[in-house]
Amino acid sequence: MGEIYMYLIETFVSDNITKKQKSGEFFTPPSVSELLSQIICHKTKNKNITKIYDPFCGSGSLLLKIINHINNNKDFSGQKYKNDIPYYNLKIENGDTLLFPHQSHLEQKYNIIIANPPFGTP
Repeated sequence: MGEIYMYLIETFVSDNITKKQKSGEFFTPPSVSELLSQIICHKTKNKNITKIYDPFCGSGSLLLKIINHINNNKDFSGQKYKNDIPYYNLKIENGDTLLFPHQSHLEQKYNIIIANPPFGTP
């Protein structure tokens, strides 16, 4: 489901790059999300990882890639700037992480905090 969503976003939204850049929306290439998720999974293979947080999750592509590689019994959380994507099985909350981080995330302890690099940033 996540891969279909990302394909549709790349196909229909990428036509208007200037508008995306002005709104701060950038989509990381799936190959980069895949590589980052593989690195995380390799580094945490024999560790008790229970909570993962992506403060800039956007569409959640990186979290979804990680879910594909490790046990679904983990707690995945994220925060995104716009509320225009499906939530899947992730705990994604709307907000500007830099200006207004969601209070519940500030009070939590996470084993891993990860974010995609800001591709397309001018």
